[in-house]
Amino acid sequence: MAESMNDKDAIRELISDYAAAACAMDPQELKKTFTDDAKVVGMAEVVTPGAGPLVGAEAISSFIGKAWERNKCMTQFAQPAKIVVDGDTATGVCDIVEYGMRKEGDGVIFVVGRYYDQFKKTVEGWRFSERKLEFRIYKRLAEMPK
Repeated sequence: MAESMNDKDAIRELISDYAAAACAMDPQELKKTFTDDAKVVGMAEVVTPGAGPLVGAEAISSFIGKAWERNKCMTQFAQPAKIVVDGDTATGVCDIVEYGMRKEGDGVIFVVGRYYDQFKKTVEGWRFSERKLEFRIYKRLAEMPK
């Protein structure tokens, strides 16, 4: 049980590292949170209808990094709701609230969503092997709500 709690704490730290990379809009730090062969489902498909999932840490960080280039700043709040550890793999659910203020007066992106995560324990520690994003709210606003 103690090992499971330590693993859960490490996974929570990984989720926090992902959110911190998002807030810093740092694709290289984001890349470190994924396995080399990781997959992200549900993100590219919203931005580019008909697109498939993002596969590979490089493709994931490159796609997200390009999206961040349009932002002046960004904030992501992540709340892990459930983590289940099974040896060197784990599953989890994480709720997020996120906003990105666009450059050049292009408004704000506001997101509420839920990630369904799969994790893998590597020699570097726990990493995302898959993130499936379910958007609950995805809004483009003309300006920040007052």
